[in-house]
Amino acid sequence: MRLQRLLRPLVLCFVIVVVLAGTALAFDLRSPQVPFCSGPLQTFLNSIGQGSVHVTTDQVDAQIWKSSYSGNAEFTLVLKQTPAVSSSIGVYNVDDPYPPTLCQVFPAGAPVGSYAALHFAVAGLTVSWFNNLSVYQGSTFYPGINSQKFGFYIVGQMLFLSQDSRNIGAGPQILTFQGSGANIGDWWLCCEDRFYTNPDPYCYSDFNDMVLELQSVVPVPVVGQSWGQLKSLYR
Repeated sequence: MRLQRLLRPLVLCFVIVVVLAGTALAFDLRSPQVPFCSGPLQTFLNSIGQGSVHVTTDQVDAQIWKSSYSGNAEFTLVLKQTPAVSSSIGVYNVDDPYPPTLCQVFPAGAPVGSYAALHFAVAGLTVSWFNNLSVYQGSTFYPGINSQKFGFYIVGQMLFLSQDSRNIGAGPQILTFQGSGANIGDWWLCCEDRFYTNPDPYCYSDFNDMVLELQSVVPVPVVGQSWGQLKSLYR
């Protein structure tokens, strides 16, 4: 009996790993893959231990999201790279007429290392964000956000959406990749803050202007820990 009590937390962790790792199959690969100036983004992912992610061949077709893709009705976003300090990012209802109502997650100028907890409820979405020193910056409630059909946006040169077809010129502005290694179960959202162009002789379209890590939140009874935080305990 004592052995069972000791093993129970380990069994719980195993179940969580299986469930969340399984979400990596939620999206198909983009077809065709988006050609772009891939060097800067690949270099950045290599530098943070994601070298097995190949940015020219591993793009997933994640233009529309639902909360179950991230393992729960809750997830966290972590700002990992932001040369584009004038850009803000957030979520929107994909069924909204253009331009959709914007639910901001990070304001322009948010520092690298900022993170936000997003919680979907029947009435809408609550966003709570913290700066890179883990200092609470406040919460905002957005009513009427559909947890089963939302997208991500970035405001750069203009408003760009994760749905290619709704962007001016119907070009891609956000590429998504599955996490690998220690980041299995996470997603990388890689944003371009200028109009996507191809061919691109000046290497403007690099999808390295803002990079975010989407982490699933561990289900109850392990409360208040992100999936990434839980993994760090067992490395």
